[in-house]
Amino acid sequence: MKQVSLVTTGGLTRTLMLTVAARELTRRYIGQYQVSIYSQYPELVAQAEGVKHAGTLAGSPRGIVVELPAEHVAGCHQLVGVLDELDSRLGTDLRLYDFKPSLSLPTDMVMRTPQARGRLDGRPYWVFATGGGYDRTVSWVSREWWQRVINKLSDYADFPLLVHIGSRHDVYSVLKLQGCVEVSWRTDLLKLLWVIYHSRGVITTGTFLSHLAAAFNKPCVVLAGGHRSRWDDGYTRDVIERYGAIEQDDRRAFYGTRAQVYLDEYVLERCGAEDKCGCTHLGERGSTARCCDVRMVGPIGAKIRQAACMDGIPIDWVVDAARSEDCGD
Repeated sequence: MKQVSLVTTGGLTRTLMLTVAARELTRRYIGQYQVSIYSQYPELVAQAEGVKHAGTLAGSPRGIVVELPAEHVAGCHQLVGVLDELDSRLGTDLRLYDFKPSLSLPTDMVMRTPQARGRLDGRPYWVFATGGGYDRTVSWVSREWWQRVINKLSDYADFPLLVHIGSRHDVYSVLKLQGCVEVSWRTDLLKLLWVIYHSRGVITTGTFLSHLAAAFNKPCVVLAGGHRSRWDDGYTRDVIERYGAIEQDDRRAFYGTRAQVYLDEYVLERCGAEDKCGCTHLGERGSTARCCDVRMVGPIGAKIRQAACMDGIPIDWVVDAARSEDCGD
């Protein structure tokens, strides 16, 4: 049996993609490979299928060492791209078996629901993440915008409790969103997986939580605006069918995968660019040269620039999407 060590210095999403590589390699070549993953987030991948060992970047990789770039190469879905990279290094011929990342939890977390100091008390809930944190990204929308979403969803007696996944580094944590339960678990990855696993659904501005929702087959509403390509990281029905045809020669190959709602085209103000602008950072450390319309949002004193394609997403569409997904099968 060959030992393979997958190594990346990339972030959360990039690390998560390595679970796809481990799963497909050990399924395709049964008994031929033993896979270890070395990254900044070993706790994220330790329970994944096909992963024999999860270590930090300070560890000592063994066997065949495959160092994968920190960033995904654009042009195909991240789930598929990591397999293509592995094929080029190992000479394998991998295909996507499941259209989702590979994650699992310890048994005690599967059996026990989060309590958040008694504030959840076994009640059903949806998770939402406002974005922000260390950088100033295009995913920002204003605190007032989020508060209106919370208020509207809370008006429906049949809609579950809303849980805000926050962090002490998130500027929204000091703005005290009302009508939701705040949990500061974003920096504790195992607890983050735990709260997503037991949720009824997810609303997010970022790709990482949408990947977690896909892994656990949860409904998910992604606020993507006009800057992000669903073909690279989305889980919409058209993307799932497209990659079913590419990977398994069958549009229905991933029929059991839960499709997500991707709010990218349905914006009130269209970008003047012919294609998606590709912006990822519009803040103080980023460039606005490729964005046709930016505005200031965020707390007083914080110079946060926001693309109109995000700020223009209708609140009612987010609310309707979440309610529809909550009632769906």
